[in-house]
Amino acid sequence: MAAQYRYFRQVRAESSRLTLESKQLPVLIIDEAHHLRNDVLEDLRLLTNYAMDSDPRLCLL
Repeated sequence: MAAQYRYFRQVRAESSRLTLESKQLPVLIIDEAHHLRNDVLEDLRLLTNYAMDSDPRLCLL
């Protein structure tokens, strides 16, 4: 679980860096997403929703 949280924080940090420094919105494309488990889908939702009060930092397709 700690490794998963560390990975989550790294993805958030990098997407924020790209958005703020490069003025680029990172896009994460998931193919065959209907095969993902519900807990993975929830993690993806949280990943895209962490900056609710500011500009989006990650787009999920």
